[in-house]
This record gives sequence, structure tokens and C-alpha cells, in this order.
Amino acid sequence: MLDKDLYLIVPILIEQPTWGGSYIPKLKGITREPLLSGIRIGQSYELAGVSRVIPCSQFFAMSRPDEQGSYVAPPVYEVHLRRSRESQLSDTAIPSLPLHDLLVQHPIEILGKSIARRFGTSMPALIKYTQALGNSFQLHVKETEESTTHWLSKPETWFFLEPGSITLGVKPGCNWQAYEKACREIATGMELLSKHAMKGSLTPVQARGEADRMVLAHNPWQFVNCLRVDSGTIIDPSAGGIHHSWEEDANCPLGNILYEVQRDRSDSVSTIRSFDKGKFNPDGSVRSVQIDDYFKYIDRSEDANSPKNLMGQAQLIRKDTGGRVSKLFETAYYRSDMIFLSDRMAPWLEHTDESFHHIFVKEGAIQIGIEGSDKTVGVREGWSVFVPAQVGAYHLRGHGGTKAEVIKTYIPKS
Repeated sequence: MLDKDLYLIVPILIEQPTWGGSYIPKLKGITREPLLSGIRIGQSYELAGVSRVIPCSQFFAMSRPDEQGSYVAPPVYEVHLRRSRESQLSDTAIPSLPLHDLLVQHPIEILGKSIARRFGTSMPALIKYTQALGNSFQLHVKETEESTTHWLSKPETWFFLEPGSITLGVKPGCNWQAYEKACREIATGMELLSKHAMKGSLTPVQARGEADRMVLAHNPWQFVNCLRVDSGTIIDPSAGGIHHSWEEDANCPLGNILYEVQRDRSDSVSTIRSFDKGKFNPDGSVRSVQIDDYFKYIDRSEDANSPKNLMGQAQLIRKDTGGRVSKLFETAYYRSDMIFLSDRMAPWLEHTDESFHHIFVKEGAIQIGIEGSDKTVGVREGWSVFVPAQVGAYHLRGHGGTKAEVIKTYIPKS
């Protein structure tokens, strides 16, 4: 029997030497942490099958409540270094446990009965907070194509938190033969430059200069829709077969700041790349691209490639004196809502309704507690709480009666 409890998510901060930044550590208030010195963070895994969690009931014994009566969750995180492929916890004194262990031992209590029946002991959702200063041209296959290939589908949806720059879909009337030729010639050229860079016959600066000139000459961007998007824009390529990328743009100096929800499937089995922007790894090597499969599985229909069919905005679905809720997006695998908590002290009541809930504090700080309990946990901006399905009713309020915004993600009933 598993006791009812809430769990603080230990976020996994992913180093991205070529396209990360400092936005995520600033949001979480951990920029001065020694572990993060000199590191560019590209993503924070806010929920994944490999997440670690801290039972919030631990805080009740380890600390005293603050002036608002809440036990404030400590900032515990994990850093994953790309170059060494090592991970390190920021604080080993606070016990944490793998979420996977809870899923294996208590799948129904954690996920919910119908979700456990559907996904077994696997976490179906992957939630990331991302700062991306450019990434590859890529796509994911459609779910209906999984039976004909080794690739797995990966539905994903993005919610932009700052203005961004992207490519989305292929232009109408695209010359597919010319597009494929451009990608192939760049890939061949990058392999040759990589060999010279790794042998030392070209310096890193020389190799990058040659790569930039080659990419500019072939210009793959001429074949795809290049867009600037506003904060609050929702992009939904979850159907699969849709070309997409995040871009570098002088008008968006932060890069692309977004909240991603997707199926928890690794890039190695789900992401098909055609063009990696002429980038080198620190050792001079280049990432592999899958041009044959990219052009085999891309949806070439005009409707599928129209950006207006892939973009949306939040929709207000509930409003009362305690706050309001807007639906952000929904697929067969996940749904996310934005909850705006007012500055009233009255709690906002939620119910898990046979699915776990993931609560991310987008702005402000909150107090969260299980209904019927007199203990609440204080959660700061940029941090996440996992609410198991068995919890049932729980309540939220802005910390100390202040306004706050949270994103709630769960698995909709099939």
C-alpha cells in the first residue's frame, strides 16, 4: 500500500554546448550554483521516465514551516554533462528515489488504472523546459508508420514562453529533388570537413568557416517555411511527418524558450534529421543525419505543411473568483492546461480524476497540499510537483495570497 503523498521532481538539467544558455538556471534561481559554473543548459527535464523524485512528506520532518505555514521545497537538481556523459545530483543529503521504481511497484496508484493498463509501468509523458539556440531540420514518423519501420513516433507539442524563430513545414511548390540534393551535398561536405578537423589539417575556426560557406551556398532554408512566433504561441506537429526546427535569430537573442510535452521516447529511436546546420561537436565530429528516411517519411501534402494548421492559442475554459483555466493543447497522449491563480487566499481545488498530474510553476510561487491535510508544500517558480493519480483532490494557491501561474499536464481519458 502506497501512502498518499506529493513528490517534488528533481529536474535533469541537460548541458548543450552548442545551443544552450542561462535562461533555465535563472528561472529556477540557481545561477550561482558551483555545479553550473561555465555550463550552457539547453533543457530541463521536468518529467521523464528517468526522473528522480522527493516525497514531500520528508520536508515535514526535515524543516519548519515558513510564515505562510508551508514547508518550502529545496532546490535539488541533477546535471547531465554532454561531453563526459556524467550526471551529478546537487544535494545528496536529501533522499530521492527513481520515479521508475514507484511505477514498477505501484503503477495504478501512480499513473491511474486506465493509464497503467495502457502503458504498463512506463511513464508515457516527457516534459521539457527548453532554451534552444538553433537545432537540426527534423521530423518524427506518424504512428501509423511504426509497423513498417524501426522508427517510433513521437507526438510533441510546444508552448512558446518568449518570442521565437522556427521553421515549420515545407513551402508550397517545393522542389523536392533540389531540397534533397542540398541536404545530401551538405552532409557529404560536413563529413569531409570533419575528417580534416579531427586529423588537424584544418583548425576548428577554418572548418567552421568552410562549413558556413557551404551551408550558405546550398541554403536549405529556401525550401521550408521560416517563421517568427510570439510568446504564447502553441505549435502542434504531433501528427508526425512534419518538418520542424528551432532557429538562431538576432531578433530573438534568448533563442527559443518553450515548454515541450511529448511521448517519452528517445531521439535515437524517434528523431530523423536531414540537416544539422553545419555544426561540429567539440571533438570535430559531426552528428549523423538520416536523409533517406527524412524524405521517405515526410508528409508532402499542402495541408500538413501549412503553418496555420499547426499553430494555436490558449482557450479559456473556466473562470471564477479564485482564478481561471485555459486549455493549451490536447492529443491522445497528453493534455496541458494553464491555471492562473488569483491573489485571493481561497484555495483552487483540483482532482486527479484517474490520471497523475504534473504541476509546473511558470510564474510566482505556490502552496500545494492534499485535500484534507493541514500541511502544504511551497514550490518556487521554475520547479515541478508530481501528483499521483491516487491523491484525488488537492488544492493550490499563490504563496502568501499572491498571483501565480502553473501548467498542469495529465493523460486524457482514451
